[in-house]
Amino acid sequence: MLKSPQDHRQYQPLTLPNGLRVLLVADHKSEQAAAAMTVNVGQFDDPDDRPGMAHFLEHMLFLGTEGYPVAGEYGEFIQRHGGNHNAWTGTEQTGFFFDCRPEAYEQALDRFSQFFTCPTFNSECVDKERQAIESEYQMKVNDDTRRIYQVHKETVNPEHPFSRFSVGNLSTLHNEADSLRDEVMAFYRQQYDARRMTLVLLAPQSLEQLEQWARQLFTSVQSGNAKDRPVLAPLYLPENLGIQIDVVPIRNMRRVLLTFPMPESARCYLTKPIALLSHLIGYEGPNSLYADLKHQGLINTLSAGGGIRGSNYHDFNISLNLTEKGWDNQDHIVRAIFDLVELIKLQGIEEWRYQEKQNLMQQAFEFSEQPGALDTVSHLAQNMHKYPAEHYVFGDYAMTDFEPEIIQQALNAISPANMRLTRVHPDNDSEQVADWYHTPYRVRPFNADQRKLWLQPAMVDVEWQLPPNNPFIQTKLKPRRQDREKSQPKLLVKLDGLKMWHGQSKRFHQPKGHLYIASDSPMVDAEPRHRAWTKLYVDMLYDELSEITYQAEIAGIGYELFAHSTGVSLHLGGFTGRQSFLLELIFERFRQPELSEQRFEEIRYQLLRNIKNQANSGPLNRLFAALSNLIQPASLTPDLMAQHIADTEYEDIVEFAVQWRKKIALEILAYGDYTEWEARSLAGQMASRVFQEGEPYDIPEKQIISLEGMGQVDYQIDNQHQDSAVVVYYQSAFATPYRMALFALTNQLMSATFFNELRTRQQLGYSVGTGYMPLSSFPGLLFYVQSNVASPSTILAVIDDFIQQFPLVLLELSEQSWQQTKASLMAQIMDKDGSLQEKSKRFWVSISNGDIEFNQRERILAELQRIERTDVLKFIVEQLKASGSDRLVLHALGQSHRHLEQQEESVQFESIDEFQTNAKKLRVTRPT
Repeated sequence: MLKSPQDHRQYQPLTLPNGLRVLLVADHKSEQAAAAMTVNVGQFDDPDDRPGMAHFLEHMLFLGTEGYPVAGEYGEFIQRHGGNHNAWTGTEQTGFFFDCRPEAYEQALDRFSQFFTCPTFNSECVDKERQAIESEYQMKVNDDTRRIYQVHKETVNPEHPFSRFSVGNLSTLHNEADSLRDEVMAFYRQQYDARRMTLVLLAPQSLEQLEQWARQLFTSVQSGNAKDRPVLAPLYLPENLGIQIDVVPIRNMRRVLLTFPMPESARCYLTKPIALLSHLIGYEGPNSLYADLKHQGLINTLSAGGGIRGSNYHDFNISLNLTEKGWDNQDHIVRAIFDLVELIKLQGIEEWRYQEKQNLMQQAFEFSEQPGALDTVSHLAQNMHKYPAEHYVFGDYAMTDFEPEIIQQALNAISPANMRLTRVHPDNDSEQVADWYHTPYRVRPFNADQRKLWLQPAMVDVEWQLPPNNPFIQTKLKPRRQDREKSQPKLLVKLDGLKMWHGQSKRFHQPKGHLYIASDSPMVDAEPRHRAWTKLYVDMLYDELSEITYQAEIAGIGYELFAHSTGVSLHLGGFTGRQSFLLELIFERFRQPELSEQRFEEIRYQLLRNIKNQANSGPLNRLFAALSNLIQPASLTPDLMAQHIADTEYEDIVEFAVQWRKKIALEILAYGDYTEWEARSLAGQMASRVFQEGEPYDIPEKQIISLEGMGQVDYQIDNQHQDSAVVVYYQSAFATPYRMALFALTNQLMSATFFNELRTRQQLGYSVGTGYMPLSSFPGLLFYVQSNVASPSTILAVIDDFIQQFPLVLLELSEQSWQQTKASLMAQIMDKDGSLQEKSKRFWVSISNGDIEFNQRERILAELQRIERTDVLKFIVEQLKASGSDRLVLHALGQSHRHLEQQEESVQFESIDEFQTNAKKLRVTRPT
């Protein structure tokens, strides 16, 4: 099996006697074991009169087997042993996966395998799980992605199963005469056949041991019952092409999507013609179509590729977000795209272009950072349905066969006659409403003017250029000699206003590195409007950099630029050989930005639109955002951010871009394939350039809001969603290792039981959980629920009842389970980093939090080892009780629960500003 030279794992494919294909992966370095099963059965297999049956089956398999009949036992076992589990239902496949600590792997596999050998289809859970499907459906009713997707379903061949509703809800999964259990069991027997399954097992154990478990536990999966599937009808009929589809979204957007069905040959994975076309059409460098349209003030973004795909269809999409001017000229933008396609036909199908893309794919494969065990098994189990065994790992990167004819066939499919043009705008006219998601839309053939404009001879004498040779591509990639023995960063340079950290990793010795630069300024933190200006300035800088940095990102050198509460941060990552070149480009624009007034107006509009659209997000997401706003004074609420941005003038940003650097503090981490000399040199360059224009300054201490002594504080947001939601937040007044360990352990103990009780047993909602949530290093504990069946007061009462009853659960927990839970959390805390990026980011967070000894994990672990069951019991009883405890309760009253009364007996406040003004503050200290 072809694998990367960096890949130390051993792979062994095999087929069990029942036809089930298995891939064994022995990874002696992995601290987690994982498994995934992908079944070649999905929504397309739903019975005509039972939309959502495949999805419902996926849910039911978690609710008990012959060997483990108790619903929720599987999830609690996985969680207790440091793991995660989940599943998904797609159009033609369903996936199941989990991970856990290696010592529990055999027991976990035994439970997992019984999903596919002896599920009980617990009759007591049928109606509860119908409600879970309904909750999942209702959560997405106002989601524009799902609403637009439903319009797509209604505008294809109605004989193709893609056209059907697939999620399911209470009406499609009705249970008259208790027939649903019998139907889902019959569906399972007919469809879940070993010959349709692929299984991946990954663990630090040997291949021999993994094979023994595979044969022992999965050979009994039934085989031979599944019938051959009928041949699918074509996805699109002639009347489904050459049409314009106008969709009315909930959110404010101006989006145009060009969709082209691709020929069968375009799906050849060894040629990957769509990858090449995506690169050529989506090119964003100087003199590109993207750059031209943006400079004309017509578009904000252009992307090429993606599109739905399945066993007998594959769409190619070109997606554009337009300006107001662009919306008025969209037919001419579409014409420009067809002109570009003609230019590609003349100049683009050249072997050197293909080889460049091929080399980039090969480099990405050879130096790919291995994902974690769970992601690995999930991905490979799907790849086993797409590629031959020798390419299970390599298939996604394979681009070995240059076939100009195949590429030409894909290009020829990009034509007006083969196009579906989807226009998404709140002011669109509509003539019908989509089922299930209630999306207004209209369909019409292209008019005569459009056809005339788009079918004219192409203008190939345009000034656009296809991508030139990429100057950021390196031909020889080899990591350099390392200077240091320890992997922990070292403070190399300490000057007034500047600290330079440097580190190298023996475990991830690759020609890659990650550079983090935080620049803090007192001007950013001086006034709330300055924080809004910083966000606007950074977005404008990003926009300005997009053209000159595009080739670097294509070559595997990416960057992120973002505003934080006291300044601007930059992260560069990827191959180190050309990073200095990219940094120079970014830093030059940083010092001398060419801020366009035209782009200022458009970016300000986009920001205001995005803020307004946040009000249409799900209530739970908005409550999490409100929690951050309440506890962290430096964060601006959406309303305040919008107010300041709306009041900002172009001249404000131009002046701010100059003034905010007059006083500045820099903290830098260079981690990976950098020598000490390079790190010192970079520090010297930054010091001389930055402080040549401004003065150094010391970063002040930050503060967060303290809930100590406030009792219960309630905060309610306006909510137009049908669902209600509640978030309950408990805060530690101390950022000590003991408190971190105590809060984290309490969450670990409660998490699975809370989910099983409120989600599985009581069916309170689909999004249910607990979480360990530190804010600015201060530990926190969350309980959250979004519900379509209960009002906030009911949700809070159920949460409080759970907290009140949990000490009894904890007392009944066996000593073995108690120790397993602690050991699992200890192992999670000390988990080895899975990649160079993970490792460098962990060190950067440590530096940002003041953990400059890089030993906080060890200190938490030491405290965790000393915590007894009585300590957790005392904490729950004394500090998490409903009456008298200091906590923040955030709630959103859903439209479907407006008729229910709520009694408020807690502290109220008029605004977040009022709350923060009157509250105590906790100091976030950092060592000097």
